[in-house]
Amino acid sequence: MHGSMYYVQLLIWQKKTDMTIIYVTHYAEEILPMFDRTFFIRNGYLYTQGMTKDLFNNATVRIF
Repeated sequence: MHGSMYYVQLLIWQKKTDMTIIYVTHYAEEILPMFDRTFFIRNGYLYTQGMTKDLFNNATVRIF
C-alpha cells in the first residue's frame, strides 16, 4: 500500500476502534497534523511534548 494511503487507512481504523496509535519516526516532516499529541525525544530523553498543532508553531521545535 502506498505510504499516504496507509496513513489514511490507519486513521480510519483508529477512529473506528478508538485505540491509541503510537507512530515512531526519525523525521519531523512525517508527523501528520491530525495527530493529537506529539513527543520529541532527543538522546533518549523527552525533549518536548504537546499538542501537535501548537508544537509546530513553536520556534523550539523548528530547530529540533
